[in-house]
Amino acid sequence: MRRLRLLCLVALLATPAHADRLKAGDWLFGFGLGYASAPGLFLASPHLERVIQGSWMLGMLAQAGFGANDALFAISATGRFQIGDHPRLRPTLEAGLGFATASRTYNATLGFEIHGGMGIEYLWDSGLAIGTMVRANFAPPLHDFFLTWAIANARFLF
Repeated sequence: MRRLRLLCLVALLATPAHADRLKAGDWLFGFGLGYASAPGLFLASPHLERVIQGSWMLGMLAQAGFGANDALFAISATGRFQIGDHPRLRPTLEAGLGFATASRTYNATLGFEIHGGMGIEYLWDSGLAIGTMVRANFAPPLHDFFLTWAIANARFLF
């Protein structure tokens, strides 16, 4: 059984994609679901990006965390870079700057936010990539630091 799983994984990763790399001017819409730390919140993270050049993208990212008595919302201008040229797997680095607001659990209700993240995407077909993204968010007026993890992330080319 282990050999079959390993063989399936190798076949999935080695199969060439039927899509070329992204082209300048392409638009991407994505949505992620996951977890936001301190306190543990349910995360929803929609984003809209435009391909600037090859592996470089610029866009907007929203991160919304919801819990029983707490809420956190951040919106930022974001830059994303895809590393390497594997036909299906795309490691990604991301950085952004924006604003964050939160419920009464945090120190303040509004502040600036800087984030950096990394993740990996799997190109499912020419218009869909699935993956995961972990972001370290620094928001001094709110809570100093919080971590968000979009466990399931999908991006669509349109």
